[in-house]
Amino acid sequence: MSILLILLAGTIIRLFGLNQSLWLDEATTANVSRFSLDQIINSFSIHDFHPPGFYIFLKFWTDVFGNSPVSIRAPSIIFSLISAYFIFLIGRNLKNRTTGLWSAAFFLFNPLIVYYSQEARMYMMSTCLLTIAAYALIKLQSLASLNKIYYLVLFNLCVGLSFLTFYGTVFLIATFYLYLLFKRQFKLIFLLYLVF
Repeated sequence: MSILLILLAGTIIRLFGLNQSLWLDEATTANVSRFSLDQIINSFSIHDFHPPGFYIFLKFWTDVFGNSPVSIRAPSIIFSLISAYFIFLIGRNLKNRTTGLWSAAFFLFNPLIVYYSQEARMYMMSTCLLTIAAYALIKLQSLASLNKIYYLVLFNLCVGLSFLTFYGTVFLIATFYLYLLFKRQFKLIFLLYLVF
């Protein structure tokens, strides 16, 4: 079995019902994507309980691809597929290719993940960013010091962007640091915290 086949099957499942009408929060997302960047950051975000990261991304997305229900839901599909690919890489790095394939399949075909990957909200974007951060953290622990700069930057970029996308990500971000504390990797904690 190939990761490409799993991703293709996951894509096909996510296309069913994608054109249905927007529900309340998705309609809010669609309306916010029509605002200017200044309005998103300085007017809307101060009254919303989510940070502006996803709305800013969606603003650029809809400027290119339009504001239809399919268009504003497409990023969530893409983010879920990217997440599945990095879950595959994590499983492969921690155990073997078979573990990676099964992990990606369990993620992609989980009904709750399918649901959220068809929703025009920030949840799949934050999931994707944290999955990439987890992959970078795994690589940081196994690489020689010369190769760590790339993964330090990747980890911090994804952690920072995830926090600017969904405040709830702070719980997994804290877990990353607690894990490193438990493993007594104080130098890595210092480097990651310093950049963050």
